Amino acid sequence: TFIMAIFFWCVNKRGGKFLLLVYAFGRLLNQFLKNTLCVYRPFVFDSNLNPVESAMKSASSYSFPSGHTNVATSIYGGLAYFYGRRFPILVFICTVIIVATAFSRNFLGVHTLQDVLAAIISTALVIVFVDKLMAWIDGDSKKESCLTVGGIVLGLIMTAYFMLKSYPVDYINGKIIVDPAAAIKDALGNIGSFAGVVIGLELERRFVNFSTDVAFSKRIFRAFIGIAIILALTYFAVPFIKSLDIGMATKLVRWFMIYFSVTFLVPLIFSK
Repeated sequence: TFIMAIFFWCVNKRGGKFLLLVYAFGRLLNQFLKNTLCVYRPFVFDSNLNPVESAMKSASSYSFPSGHTNVATSIYGGLAYFYGRRFPILVFICTVIIVATAFSRNFLGVHTLQDVLAAIISTALVIVFVDKLMAWIDGDSKKESCLTVGGIVLGLIMTAYFMLKSYPVDYINGKIIVDPAAAIKDALGNIGSFAGVVIGLELERRFVNFSTDVAFSKRIFRAFIGIAIILALTYFAVPFIKSLDIGMATKLVRWFMIYFSVTFLVPLIFSK
């Protein structure tokens, strides 16, 4: 989150917007594939596979495609795609990080080779899609608004899909393999991120419209203010949201708040 946010606030606004949109669309696609195919983790099928216990905390949902690899490809693949021509060494560094992330998920025993390859390929397609989308918009305010409205509609459709579709319910030793409620909560969290990015970018364009073409000292100030706000939300607002007992909507509200703050609230504050 901080990598994308700092690029957006301080380095290159268009580049940061590109990363945020790649992340938002990439997470939505990844979750759609996960909750549609409902593929169990490899250790479910192979009793000889012993995953690392610490990695099991993030392996509560379905396996295909890999979420961690999707995030790494979104951020570092997006950086390589956007800046690769200017900084070829960046392509190498980002590729190493993506491959290392993918390998680590296999090594920890929580994903198959197919899981990580599918995540890399599907996210690469999202990167190309977002690049074409931004080229089509090209600063046109009406097209920007179309993106926002289309994003909201897509988010609503995906919410209905995740909530209403059927999920397999299988057990091992009397314990459910993947709780459908957990899969839905993860999906709603990614819809929250997606909505936060799409709506926040639209409001920023309309009411703030900041520029990254400012003095270095102002960029440092923006980073300081932004990181402080996001940390405050994470350590104070998120626990409060959890305490409200709003069920499946908890993750949706949490991640909407974080990415809405990155794209709109923080720029509004540092611009004032």
